[in-house]
Amino acid sequence: SLMAISARVKSSALIKDHPMFRAWGEWSSAFLAEYIDRFTEESGAPYENPHYTLGVTLMCAIDANNLLLENNLPDAFAAAPKFERMARFIPNWLTPCDPRYTDHRVVLPVGNCSYQSYRAEIDGLVTYYKTRNPKLAEELQWTFNQTRSEETHVKVMDKETPPALGSAV
Repeated sequence: SLMAISARVKSSALIKDHPMFRAWGEWSSAFLAEYIDRFTEESGAPYENPHYTLGVTLMCAIDANNLLLENNLPDAFAAAPKFERMARFIPNWLTPCDPRYTDHRVVLPVGNCSYQSYRAEIDGLVTYYKTRNPKLAEELQWTFNQTRSEETHVKVMDKETPPALGSAV
C-alpha cells in the first residue's frame, strides 16, 4: 500500500498543473496518516517485522511525505498521532554493542531479515524532526549513528542525545 502511495505522490508531482493535483495529494496524505495509525500499536511498535518497516514502509512514507510537504500539501506524519510514537520506538530495535561489528550496535535481527545498520534513507526522520522536535531528532541521530562507521554518520543535528532505551517487544 505504501509503495503505491509513494508512486502516486511521485507521479502526481510530475503534473502539478492537473486540476486534480491537490485532491490527489490530500487523499494520499490522509491515506498515509491512516495507514500509519492502523498498523502501529499504541506503544509505537509497528505491526511489521522491523526490517520491513525500516526498508520498505518508512522509506516509502518518508519519500511520499517529503513530496507532499514540498508541494504545500498536508503533512501526513503530523496527522498520524502514532507516527511520533513509532519514531520514538525505533531506537528500541538496537542491540548492545557487538564486538563482531567493531563494537557498533546492530538493528535487532528477526528471522531471515537483518540490516546491520540503519539505511541512509531513514536519516530523513532526523531532518523531519530537526525543527519540529529537536530532542527526538538528536535521539534518532544518535540511534542511527550507533550502527554506522564514522564516515557514514548522520550529521543533521549539532549534538546527539542517547534515548532512554526500552524493550523491543
